[in-house]
Amino acid sequence: MLSDPIAEDIRNYLGEHFLDVTDEPAQGEYYVFSMKLPSGQLREMKVHRKILIFADLVPAYLREHDLVAQLQHGNVEIAEPLGS
Repeated sequence: MLSDPIAEDIRNYLGEHFLDVTDEPAQGEYYVFSMKLPSGQLREMKVHRKILIFADLVPAYLREHDLVAQLQHGNVEIAEPLGS
């Protein structure tokens, strides 16, 4: 099975900041990732598949919107495709 480069970018980003990052079964049009905070709390992030259109922007978007801080406070869902 070929790995999706967008999912790989997201997984790599999450792996830089969290423990035990795993792919969960897709939920409709969403990629789903689970991870563990250093405190041991579990978090989940859902990313809509339409983000694929903007592949080059994914790592920058995650950093610019400080997804690490958002995930420290709760689960995150990126529902809107990245746009201009």
